[in-house]
Amino acid sequence: MKKLESLNIKVTAAAIASAPVDISPTANRWLNNYQPVDAVYLPGCVALLLQAQEFYHEQLGLTESAIHPQYLKASRDLFNNIINWEQFKKITPSKLSGFIREEFAHSGLVGGTPFWTVLGNNDAYRWRTVTPLRVYYGGMDEVTPTYIARLPEQTQKLPGGASVETIDAGALADHCSVFIHGVIDQKRWFDLLAQTK
Repeated sequence: MKKLESLNIKVTAAAIASAPVDISPTANRWLNNYQPVDAVYLPGCVALLLQAQEFYHEQLGLTESAIHPQYLKASRDLFNNIINWEQFKKITPSKLSGFIREEFAHSGLVGGTPFWTVLGNNDAYRWRTVTPLRVYYGGMDEVTPTYIARLPEQTQKLPGGASVETIDAGALADHCSVFIHGVIDQKRWFDLLAQTK
């Protein structure tokens, strides 16, 4: 959205279904504040995130500094499509606390390292948007906590940006349920907007 708006490309509306809209605080929460609802696939997500950043931002040694040595090969194999998720989860922990080095996780509490700087530069909705937005969340979402999902709504109130509506998919809605609820609602919303043009 930021790129489209910076190019003066008008978009009628946008929607986000259960997305961690600001990856820096999301990753920090995953690494430093475990919750019983956390998805068992977060170690795989973080392994991919680390290696992608290591490759694309040329941060050599990032993965080794973050992941416990006994899980490096599995992480590299997952990233390189040598093994799939099912194989990865059999040989790695289901919690990030056993997968990620403690000192690396704690680096997120202060920030400032190249890894956290890159994540911080991928901010979400910290500019005055002109595109109406809908965001969806659920009470049992194992990936995106409610307060992360609500960031665009809260952030856009500060500069008086376009309307941002945060929609609750329900107290028992997990990540998949929120996504499905969001897609159904988005279809109705987008169809209605298309009729009024």
